[in-house]
Formats: sequence, C-alpha cells, structure tokens
Amino acid sequence: MLSWFLGLFLLIAFMSTVGEKNYQQHPILILMVIAVCWLIWTAGIVLGILALRWRKIAGRKGVSGRAIVGIILNFLLLGVTIAGTAMTGHLLSEINKSDADAAEREFERLKAKLGDGEELQKELALQAARGFAYRMREPQKNYQFYGAALTGPSVLDMSLVKRRKDLQDREEVIRDFITATEELLDFCASAPDIYRQELLKHKLTPEARDAAQKEFTESLRDINPTIVACREADVRRGKAMLKVITFLNANWGKWVYKLDKDRLEFDGVKLSQDYKTTLKKFDDETAVTFALEAKVKQLQKPKN
Repeated sequence: MLSWFLGLFLLIAFMSTVGEKNYQQHPILILMVIAVCWLIWTAGIVLGILALRWRKIAGRKGVSGRAIVGIILNFLLLGVTIAGTAMTGHLLSEINKSDADAAEREFERLKAKLGDGEELQKELALQAARGFAYRMREPQKNYQFYGAALTGPSVLDMSLVKRRKDLQDREEVIRDFITATEELLDFCASAPDIYRQELLKHKLTPEARDAAQKEFTESLRDINPTIVACREADVRRGKAMLKVITFLNANWGKWVYKLDKDRLEFDGVKLSQDYKTTLKKFDDETAVTFALEAKVKQLQKPKN
C-alpha cells in the first residue's frame, strides 16, 4: 500500500517545481494536482479496506498490518490536505475581500480628485503598472545581484582557487544565479498575466481594463520574446558554467593552474580535451546570451 507515498511524492515534487513565489500564477494547476492526490489517497483507502476484507475471506496472513498502516496514512494525508486547502481558501477569500475594499477606497479617493471619467481610468491603470513594476523589482534585483557575484571576481578565474572548497563555494554562487535567472524568466514569460492580475486589483471599467491590457501586450509584442529567449540562454549559460566548475571539482588534484602561462594544465590529454569541450559549451552559450542582450538593447531604443 504505497498510495500514500505516491500522492505525497507527487504533491511535493509539484510544489517544489512551481516554487512558493509562483504559486499564484498556477492556481488551477495546483488544484488539479491536489485533486489527483486526493483520488490517489482515496483509492488507497478503498484498496486497503478491500485488502482487509480479502484477508478474512482468503485467510492470508501479513496483509492486515500493511493495510491498516496504509489506510491510516492515506486518511491522515487526505485530512491534512483538505484542512489545509480549506484554510487556504478562507485566507484567500479574506485577502480578496481586503483587496476589494482597498480598491473601493482608492476608487472613491481618486474619483473625488479626478472625477468619474477618462482621467480616473488612466490613473487606475497607472496604479496597476506601478504594481507590476514593484513585483518585478525583486526578481530583477536578485538577477543583477547574483549576476554580479559571478564576476567579482570571476568564478572561472582559477588563479584564485587554492583549495577544493573554493570550487564548492563557486558552485553555490552559480546555482544561486541559475535560480535567480529562472525566477526572472518565469516572471517575464508570465508578464501579461501578472499585469492583468494587477489590473484586477483596481476598480477599472471592463473597457478600460481591456484597453490597458491590450496596450501592455502590444508594448511587449516585439521585445518580450527576445527577453525571454535571453533569460533562457542565461540559464543555459549558468548551467554550462556550473559544469565547468563541477568538472574541475570532480578532477581535483589532476590539474594545476600555471601562472606563467595563465592556463590550466591537466594530467593527461583526455582530461585536457574534456575540459576544453566543457569550456567551449560555456563559451558558445555566452556568445548566444550576449547576442540576445545586444538585440534587446536595440529593441529598447526609441523608434523614430
């Protein structure tokens, strides 16, 4: 009776993949996964009960203990997740009510100042844009911070590596960069949906909301696919960089940095060739990233 483990593994694997900061972007998918887990645990309970009944009929030994443990664990997980889902639903309901009250107060305040016309709708849309920019600030800041950590000093500068732990510390820096880049990538890829979430926090008319959404989507049409491609290349570059460091770590003691030649020398031709192949992959991904960054800068220039 491993249904309890299967459902728990599925839930943990999904939540770790989505990430705590991205759960709001996948509410329907999360509910679907939880529902599948409930079906698995319910099936486990039913099969456990059937196993106990079959034991009485067939007289099989050794079944009842496993069946009872399985039933208890399935009941426990089912109860905990149902209670957790109900509490989360109540909390989200309270948050939505609070947001609606805040939107109403904002609407009345701006209405008294700007009147109930086009200027009011423009200001509400501007507030939504500010909310979008605020949400983007953290992933952008983390990306810049961990990107700078790669070059100060360069994690691939082996002249500064004196012990194996130096390589392990660099692996951690690169992993932080990859995580930060993936978070920024998720944000950029979901930008239209996130902006719509911000619009829904303000009391715009449906027409004004649709117009703002359309304008925002149009503003991203040419540049956002390139930005997303650039961040995807950044992730690949980070992973290729990590492979260089893990290669050197795995072969610790089989290479040495020659200061007079400013290069690494390996014990054997094969190790040297494997290192060059690994490093070339990083160089190739870096070239792709830089080319995409140049394209993004070109697209960001004002059109005449």
